[in-house]
This record gives sequence, structure tokens and C-alpha cells, in this order.
Amino acid sequence: MPRHARIACLIGLCVLAGLCRAEEQAPATQPAASPARPALDKMRQLRDHWDEDRPPGPRRGPMGNEPLSPDEREQALRLLEDVNPELGDKIKLWRDINPERVDQVLAGIQPRLRPLMALQQSDPQLYDLKVQDLRLETQTRRLASSVRHASAENAPALRQQLKTVVTQHFDLRQQIRQRELENLRRRIDDLQKQIETRRDARDELIDNRVTELTGHESQPQW
Repeated sequence: MPRHARIACLIGLCVLAGLCRAEEQAPATQPAASPARPALDKMRQLRDHWDEDRPPGPRRGPMGNEPLSPDEREQALRLLEDVNPELGDKIKLWRDINPERVDQVLAGIQPRLRPLMALQQSDPQLYDLKVQDLRLETQTRRLASSVRHASAENAPALRQQLKTVVTQHFDLRQQIRQRELENLRRRIDDLQKQIETRRDARDELIDNRVTELTGHESQPQW
């Protein structure tokens, strides 16, 4: 699997795990302080989940207290809306109440979202498949929780429903792997063509590079 695809997959799983953990750990009753508070809590847990697996050392990318550009903010919000529309609506509500805090949280997770954002631009089809993957993973976790807490009377029907969704999820992940394989093959073909082109132009490329290093203009083919 290409490095960018592995990174995108890891980011997607981290997004999903953070959202699911936030839902499972939510208390049965919420204080009536603000209707948008759960959205902020989910975003904070999402950020914390990604931080759990980070090795010690300095961070790269924007810190949690650095402001995002308007374009970065909107792109991050659109991505979260794609993954979890319900959460996206809640974040919009919280943004109207406390935009600075939302920007801080978004800035904290922005470096982890960027590979998935890049995938949205470079391969929209694979991006859509991965968004569906995240949604189905969320659905399976919710159904699994329902099965575990269901009565003996309701459990069989819920279990069958869970199996149906898991089957759909399996087939979708097969499509993702097929798409990644096709991308890898195209990349190999492109590299092979580059190798052949550079081999045929070997002497010219070497002369151009020497000319460039000595301060003269040359074609940027090195």
C-alpha cells in the first residue's frame, strides 16, 4: 500500500475511533449548560485520541492555539461533516457560540486531517470510499453496542442487522483495496516510464545538471 494511502487509512481510523469512543463514554444525562457542548467534547476526545499514539517529541504542523486560515477551517469542517454529518451540524452550532475554541480544536487535529484532505483532491473516488468506510464503521460499533445491551428477545434481530452491515462493510473495504491496488499499479507504470525516459536521455541530463550547478541555465530535468 502506498505511503499516502497508509497515512490516509490511519487518519481515517483515528477519526472513527475518536468519534465512537466519545459516543460510548457519553453519560446518560447531560447538564443543560449548552446544546453544543457534546460537539466540543467529541472534538476534544478526537484530538486526545490521536495524541495517545504520538511518540514523544516536538509536534509538526499548527498547534492547538494557532488560528486556522478561513480556507483551512472550512475544509476541515467539510471533512468532518462528510465523516459524521450529525457531528458536523453540532460543530457548526458550537462555532456560533464559541468560534475561538472550535478553531483551537480544529487546529490541533488539522495536521492529522491534511492527508485525508489531500486524498480528497488527488483521488475523489477513493476519498468517497473511505468516508463510507468510516460511516459504516461507526454504524457497526453502534449496532454492536446495541446487541451487547439488548434483551434476549431483541438480541437475535439486532445481531442479524449487525451481520448485514458488517457484510456491506467488508465488501466496501474490498473496493478500497482494489482502488489502492489500481493506484499502485499506475504509480509503478509511471515510474517505469520515467526510468526508461531518463535512461534514454542519460548524457543530456548529466550535462544539463553540470551546467545548472555551475551557474548556467538548463532544463530542470535532473
